[in-house]
Amino acid sequence: MTQIRITRLDIPRTLASWPDTKFEPAYVAPREKGDSSSWWVADAPIPVAGATTDFDWAIANTDEYIRIPLFSYGIPPQGDLALAFMFRLGIIAANVFNGKVRVVHMVLGTPVELEYTADGVPTGINYWFGFALAS
Repeated sequence: MTQIRITRLDIPRTLASWPDTKFEPAYVAPREKGDSSSWWVADAPIPVAGATTDFDWAIANTDEYIRIPLFSYGIPPQGDLALAFMFRLGIIAANVFNGKVRVVHMVLGTPVELEYTADGVPTGINYWFGFALAS
C-alpha cells in the first residue's frame, strides 16, 4: 500500500526570510534511517496544459536529505475546477513515473492565494505545490 505524507510550508513566512533573489521555495526532508529507496522529485512544474510524458525528475538515491521544490500553479477559482486540476496533475505525474510508488510526499504551500479583478471578481487561485515519489 502506498504511504502518503503531507507537509505544509508557510509561504509568506518563507518569502519574508528569503534573500533578495528569485523566490524558489522548497522543503528539505530528512531521509529516514534505513531508507534505501530511490526518491523521484518533481524538479519542474508538471505541464498540465498539453500534458506530456516528457518530464524530468531529480533522483535522490543516497542523499541524506531530499529537497522537494514547490512550484506556483494558476488554478481556476471555482472549487470543482480546482479539484479537477489537482486530480489531473496527479494523473499526469502517475503516468510519467515508471515504477511502483511506495511513498508519496506532497508539500503544500499555505495559504492559498485568491486573485481578484479590480472590482472584486475572483479570477484564479495561486497555489504552491511540490512532491516526491519513492519506489
